[in-house]
Amino acid sequence: MRLVIIGCGGMGRYQAKKFTDLGAVIVGAIDHNAEHRAQFCQQFEVAEAYEQYQDLVKFIARCDAIACALPDPFHVCCTELALQSGFAVFCEKPLSTTLQEATRLEPYAADAVCMVNFSKRNTPAIAAVSSVLEAGRLGSIERIEIAYRQGWQQTHAWGDPDEVFRWKWRLMSAFNPYGCLGDLGSHLIDLLRSLFGEVRFTATVETEIEDEVLLSYRGRFTVQDTIACDLSCAYNDQSWVDALSLKVVGEDGSLTMNTDRDRHSVVVTALDGTTTVVRGVSPLSTYERFQSWVAGGERERPDLRDAIAVQAVLDEVKL
Repeated sequence: MRLVIIGCGGMGRYQAKKFTDLGAVIVGAIDHNAEHRAQFCQQFEVAEAYEQYQDLVKFIARCDAIACALPDPFHVCCTELALQSGFAVFCEKPLSTTLQEATRLEPYAADAVCMVNFSKRNTPAIAAVSSVLEAGRLGSIERIEIAYRQGWQQTHAWGDPDEVFRWKWRLMSAFNPYGCLGDLGSHLIDLLRSLFGEVRFTATVETEIEDEVLLSYRGRFTVQDTIACDLSCAYNDQSWVDALSLKVVGEDGSLTMNTDRDRHSVVVTALDGTTTVVRGVSPLSTYERFQSWVAGGERERPDLRDAIAVQAVLDEVKL
């Protein structure tokens, strides 16, 4: 696969590493930041680079796909131009900053090769959750708690956000209007949809906002119209580094998961208190599945329809 990376900061470099490890060839780079662009081209030996995402049209007939790693407000315009130009698209999540923007891409949803990178689907522990649910071990589901908590805004565990743009833009409302809810919460909404079905917003319970940026959020949602779900996410929870957690309570038992403790397994507790550890098999990554799709394989998910559905739920939330 011949690929152009659009957005050459931390996430762009991460994407490039994932794809080149799979044998993809990076034939172009686009970023308005000259320093990011130069560092990226040196690291991945890219000879052709441009400043504006509109320059992606210069690669028509010379590459197979583009990967968009720009900040959230630029996802739709970049993806739309790439699809109009005939490229397959791998886009970072969330798809957009409003549902109205996201629906501009609906005409492409049926036929376009376009994956949105809800990468938490790749987590082995999520595969374990799926196996438990498919086996019906919990019985009828009664309640769900799901959370994604990080502490980097306080701990600087991944670098000082005043100095590292990958984190700095997340604390700028112009670039990240949903704050932690769009960044982390969108993963949770996607996981709920993929594991249980449709998701609806009910009420916001608690928020923490600083400089117009949502740093932590807790809300109530409904899954499958009847199952109560508590959803929370945070940039400033110093108790955790990168903790995706899930608790599912059913009539026959419960399930718990926390990726900061174990990325591969979940604990199932029966009504008599007996516990069982269930280990998940590592699924194919979004990067692997996208490359297969581009090569003519079967349609993969999460796709545009999934991303637009997640955006619809985000738009329901009243902060």
